[in-house]
Amino acid sequence: GSEFTSSPRGDKAAYDILRRCSQCGILLPLPILNQHQEKCRWLASSKGKQVRNFS
Repeated sequence: GSEFTSSPRGDKAAYDILRRCSQCGILLPLPILNQHQEKCRWLASSKGKQVRNFS
């Protein structure tokens, strides 16, 4: 389980790139955004238009 030590720069560089989620509009690092958008799209499709109601 030493995948992280094999490429110390590669992943960290990706975390420096921030992208906006197309669903909810928050800024996230690319590796996190990929996982986040999957959940965000799933939530959006299950809840319909109520996703933007943060109150």
